[in-house]
Amino acid sequence: MGSTSTDLKDVRAELRQFIPSLDFELICFEDPKFKKNPGKNAHDMCLDNVPDCDIYVLIIDESFGTEYEGTEAEHNEKSVTWAEVEVALKNKKIICTFVRKEVWLEKATYTWNKTKGIDIEPYYAKDKRVFEFIEYMATRAQDNYIEQFDDIVELKNRIENRLRNIDSMQT
Repeated sequence: MGSTSTDLKDVRAELRQFIPSLDFELICFEDPKFKKNPGKNAHDMCLDNVPDCDIYVLIIDESFGTEYEGTEAEHNEKSVTWAEVEVALKNKKIICTFVRKEVWLEKATYTWNKTKGIDIEPYYAKDKRVFEFIEYMATRAQDNYIEQFDDIVELKNRIENRLRNIDSMQT
């Protein structure tokens, strides 16, 4: 599961209990089974765990997240979460993307204004780079379907539906 940790702390806590209840194993940095390599940068450890997953669940909210500061130069100026997505894509992992509805709607307003040469300051999103990340995900050749959610209840329902759908196609 990939997301920023500060703004989605409660969501991550809920999903750490919920996803295993669906009979899926969860890999996230809060889990004791998360691979930690002594002497390695924490951001690189996050990237090292991505190839171990089959499905990468991406949750985007108001925060861009911490900028990647690991050893892989191609990820510089991106968030750790964005870098994880790039590793997931490189490893041909299934990606399920969910964006908080307020951020999704604000991205549309931001993009429309940008085409008019108007640079607006977002109200809900804390960083305009969140919109760039969403645009990156939306314009991928595959795994570009993005679902919006209002709250944790709706998010859990959407995640369950997507995971069950993927699981039924693979069996």
